[in-house]
Amino acid sequence: MGKISSSLEDYLEAIYILELKNKVARISDIATLLDIKKSSATKALKVLASKDLINYEPYKFITLKPAGVILAQKILNKHKTLKLFCESVLHISEEDSEMIACKMEHFISCNNLQHFIGLMDFFKENKNIAELWDKKCSEQKRDC
Repeated sequence: MGKISSSLEDYLEAIYILELKNKVARISDIATLLDIKKSSATKALKVLASKDLINYEPYKFITLKPAGVILAQKILNKHKTLKLFCESVLHISEEDSEMIACKMEHFISCNNLQHFIGLMDFFKENKNIAELWDKKCSEQKRDC
């Protein structure tokens, strides 16, 4: 299969989210979720189908194949972890954390993600240090 682009990863993640919610994905739902045109979605879905990651035929439901499910779960897990890190450790707003996680999930390795998780765990296990960090974050309001 090989590596896929960050854009195609977004499609897989969207299909996975829609499957969790609705059991299947429709091209119109994918386009709405990703805020794109249906024609753009169609092109991307054809590429994902050619890589054997999704079941796709025009005018039919779209579902993930097993390899697509595995990849989509990894992407979504990265996304959720990075969003949580931004919110809980860096004290970034939920909206900004969502945007940052969307961008970072595509290039952070599993090994590097473990460091983010490790730091979150460290703060959970060391409340006094977490409190010092929280205080430091609330004091730092610099223009940049």
